[in-house]
Amino acid sequence: MAQDFAAAFHLGSTDTGIATVDADGVALASIQELKKQLDAVKAQNAKLAEQNATFEARLAALEAKLAK
Repeated sequence: MAQDFAAAFHLGSTDTGIATVDADGVALASIQELKKQLDAVKAQNAKLAEQNATFEARLAALEAKLAK
């Protein structure tokens, strides 16, 4: 596992152990990237919610016209 960690992240002075500071740094970087991705998904979700509200209003208007 330490060898895989060293190969993947190029951290540490040896590939036979993982220093906690290295693991913590990788974990923090991962959390930051996940936060960016989550923010992007939330922004996209808000945009889709706005579009959905617009489409629902248009549909309601069309249905009202058809009902006449």
